[in-house]
Amino acid sequence: MDLTQEFTAYIIKGKKYFLFLLTIMAIGTVITIVIGRVSLLFTPLGIFIFWVGPFFIQKRLRRPFLNKIVLGISHDKISIKLFKKESEIIENEFELYFDQIRAFKFIKSDKDDTSYLKFIDQDGRVIAYSFIGQSNEGNKTDIIDIAVKYVQLYNKIQTSDRKISLIPSLFATKRGTLYIAILTFGLIILLIYQIIYKPISIPISLFAGLALTFQIIFQRKKDLTDLKEFENSNLD
Repeated sequence: MDLTQEFTAYIIKGKKYFLFLLTIMAIGTVITIVIGRVSLLFTPLGIFIFWVGPFFIQKRLRRPFLNKIVLGISHDKISIKLFKKESEIIENEFELYFDQIRAFKFIKSDKDDTSYLKFIDQDGRVIAYSFIGQSNEGNKTDIIDIAVKYVQLYNKIQTSDRKISLIPSLFATKRGTLYIAILTFGLIILLIYQIIYKPISIPISLFAGLALTFQIIFQRKKDLTDLKEFENSNLD
């Protein structure tokens, strides 16, 4: 009986998409500064259009950066079929057996259907994808949950030196904790500066800063929970 679970999803070219968004925000910042000199009332409008607006239409903006992928996961391997952009022609196809994998890393978001999966094989080769949209025989299922489940099953029958290790996400590390502390400290300094010199801009900065900080803190809490659950599964 074939126990392979197959997923159809889309992967995004993260670096190119990030540079695209960064370009929009950079151009928007210049425009906001220019119109802000005419009237401070235009500044919040510019920030909303160029910094907040792209996230409301991100599904439309990211389309040019997507490729279809079919991912099959079974008890001993992961098979991958990568298609050309907006085509059913296979661009690349290969299999990765669990006994070839040295470590892996995953990040999943509770707020949407995005996730990140990275494998490092015994030779140091890195295979990583950022997924957007996913399905399992027509039913929405998280690729990460299934991948982690099969890695855990593989690890249960392996000796400690042959198990696949989990690489913690940034926010689940001490370095990530330091970044959060620096970000929080920077936010406090910014608020103090604005209270003294530019009190009119406090609501915008406070909202944006707190939203980013809390999002990072919630993601860190989730990443730590995922890490602990995986480590506990290896002890069973």
